[in-house]
Amino acid sequence: IRNAGSTALALAYVARGIIDVFHMDFTNSWDIAAGWLMVEEAGGTVTDSK
Repeated sequence: IRNAGSTALALAYVARGIIDVFHMDFTNSWDIAAGWLMVEEAGGTVTDSK
């Protein structure tokens, strides 16, 4: 388990393949927008818990 300290940084790690999964109980859309795009552009999938 790694704490990147930043949602965007954690999602960038997922996009690069440094980590496989990132989970956060609560986040705002503006906190994940850039990271979401990076993950999808790298061929990954971003989902919510619902």
